[in-house]
Amino acid sequence: MSDPEAQRFDVVVVGAGIAGLSAATTAAGLGLSVVVLEQLGPGGQLLDSSTVQDDELGEQPAADLAAAAMERAMDAGAVLEFTNASKLVPGERHLVETDAGIYSGAAVVLAMGSTPSRVEIPGEVEFAGRGVSYCVACDGPLFSGKPVVLLGAGRYAAKEAQELREFVSQITVISLDDSDAEVGSAGSLETGGNLQLIRGAKPVSIEGEGSVSGIRVIHEDRELQLDALGVFVCAGRTPATDLVRELVELDLEGRIVVDDSLNAGRPGLYAVGDVRAHSPQRISSAAADGVTAANSIAIHFNH
Repeated sequence: MSDPEAQRFDVVVVGAGIAGLSAATTAAGLGLSVVVLEQLGPGGQLLDSSTVQDDELGEQPAADLAAAAMERAMDAGAVLEFTNASKLVPGERHLVETDAGIYSGAAVVLAMGSTPSRVEIPGEVEFAGRGVSYCVACDGPLFSGKPVVLLGAGRYAAKEAQELREFVSQITVISLDDSDAEVGSAGSLETGGNLQLIRGAKPVSIEGEGSVSGIRVIHEDRELQLDALGVFVCAGRTPATDLVRELVELDLEGRIVVDDSLNAGRPGLYAVGDVRAHSPQRISSAAADGVTAANSIAIHFNH
């Protein structure tokens, strides 16, 4: 299917997070025409953090990293359009319908990312980026030597807690799910030392003035005030797959199943970053995904 009114590109990238911008930079650098469609702003998961700890660059403002990624993509020749992708029509040339019109691409890179699940308590939104974080890898080092609370559920939270305890002076893990499965996974935590686990507590509110100073919870019918300079919410992330939910195979977590080239089971359709199955959900892996997908697309064009 084609549309004579569609704007034609070799590659249409849906999402301007690190994975999408990496794919755009690489594809454009290989001589392909590329458009990036983004509803909000460049950066993706970086927008959940004020600062990111990078192994090579050290501590960096998240906004600066996002801006640098966007600048690299545009310098390579990619076009950035701020519009919402509302429908994907697969075909010999895929069509992406948006608020700003229709874009046509021989290849489409799905880089919509994921959104953190929130606990929906007072103070969570107010202190986001000022003590409330959804990314241990991004923000954990910023709380070195400080007391924190982690609100979490499932194996993901247990893994994040083990990583976070390496940085902080004290971590209190509040289990948000008291099911047998959660007790089993939380039970794998090595409690003691600087980590304590509280099961069955209900978070009430995050407290502070200007930044987080503590959190109130109800535990065994008693209200507790826990001192903390940071609150990490690790209740999982929801992949943004509405655009392709009926078009591709999804795994049990709702992420897009891909092969080694990151192809999503249809010619010319690729998935990168948090939206694809088995993603490590790290900035470095998202960037690597973008390079892999772009190189796979370029190989197809060369043949």
